[in-house]
Amino acid sequence: MVIVSHGAVALALAWWAFGLTHATGGRDPWALTLAMPSALLALAAVRPWRVLSARSLGLAGAVSLAPVLVCLIDPTHWFGADQAATYAYSAALFVTVRAYAVSSARRTAVLAVVLGAGMAQFAWSMIAWVGGGDPAAVMSGTFYWYNQYAAFLLAPAIIGAGVAALGSGQLRLAGTVTAALGSAGVILSTSRASMAQLGAGWIAAGLLAVLSRKGAKDRGLAGVRWLALAAVAAALTMTLPGPPFFAHRVAALASTAARNSQESVSQNGGFRMQFWQQALRIFGHHPLTGTGFGSFGRQSGLVDPHGAHSTLVHSGLIQPLSDGGLLLGAPFLLACALVGLGLLRRLLPSVWSADQGAVTLVALVALVVVVHSAVDFDWTYPSLMALSAILAGAALSWSPVPATEPAAAGSRTSAAGLVACVVLAAAAVVLAQQATRGGWKLSAPVPHPSALATTASITTSLPVTGEPAS
Repeated sequence: MVIVSHGAVALALAWWAFGLTHATGGRDPWALTLAMPSALLALAAVRPWRVLSARSLGLAGAVSLAPVLVCLIDPTHWFGADQAATYAYSAALFVTVRAYAVSSARRTAVLAVVLGAGMAQFAWSMIAWVGGGDPAAVMSGTFYWYNQYAAFLLAPAIIGAGVAALGSGQLRLAGTVTAALGSAGVILSTSRASMAQLGAGWIAAGLLAVLSRKGAKDRGLAGVRWLALAAVAAALTMTLPGPPFFAHRVAALASTAARNSQESVSQNGGFRMQFWQQALRIFGHHPLTGTGFGSFGRQSGLVDPHGAHSTLVHSGLIQPLSDGGLLLGAPFLLACALVGLGLLRRLLPSVWSADQGAVTLVALVALVVVVHSAVDFDWTYPSLMALSAILAGAALSWSPVPATEPAAAGSRTSAAGLVACVVLAAAAVVLAQQATRGGWKLSAPVPHPSALATTASITTSLPVTGEPAS
């Protein structure tokens, strides 16, 4: 059974890293539908009801079931089935990784997949970028939008920097390569929020590598490796936008400077504040069930006809309130809060010695990814919400407090956990069947007919923005 669980988890994570992520971050037709069986197979193989509490599994089941109910109740029905299915898919991966990565070796294997996903994403992006022949062009990877491409590379870049400084063997080599490539990709994407988080993450990874080492010699070597890697990453970033890849050279930050001259950070933040206020007003009008997946673009015009508009809320924490009201928002935000508290506990200095700081590093990166998702529409891409789930599951798999009772707390608890997993799997199957058509391209779908309601003060030419920069 152990071999089966290893193989099933490897298949699920490999499909996420290479199949789903390559398919426009999971938005291509059938991409998420095909990903769901691998996730559910891994869920069944690791048997989380024997390891995790019934309350944790019950909350994961609620997060998976709520989108099904929203689609059945709200007028847009299955219009945004891919977005609805993303909740169930991510819940399945979180529970799987949380129950599987209970040893240092298993957590290392999960991190290796994340690093591999980062290297693959940069390679795919590099092929298209160089093929375009313009070094000033923005890198966007297989997400075809630079903010989300940068958000995806944040995790492997920061984890790679930490692993290169405090890891050993082949994992250190993988971390070195991924840190350099991922950091270059984030900077060349021109995503300003991701660049700021990347810099903070690099500093945190270096400090953790130094402080978690025992002995002055080990700390010194870790610091030297970190400084050397930072120099290599900077040199690579400056080298890429020029010969031999391109006929002429431009500065690595030239595209970012051009964007700053067109739209400042404060202007961009002002747009997002409008989107968040519109979403909360929609939630205020429809607090129980929201207005349905895919309805925000039109509903925002109804509540704020003269403001800026977008098809998405640009916040993974507010979007479920607009789409599904308390029915979706309550279990999802409760799950986010509990996971966030657990991740914060793993940032305490007393935890730094675990896996030579790897647990704390992964918890830190998971929080970085969540923070970025809170101010952008990352989680409308299945691959990005799944990334958050994988990182959080890996970090939370190590408990800073010794268990007071065996993992299998009794037949009644195990039975309740098994029922919760069955609910999760059933909801995932229903959503996977409905998500065969794939997701929105550049987040600018044609609004669902039921969301086209007009009032006397609203014309049919509402101003709609696609995906403003971050």
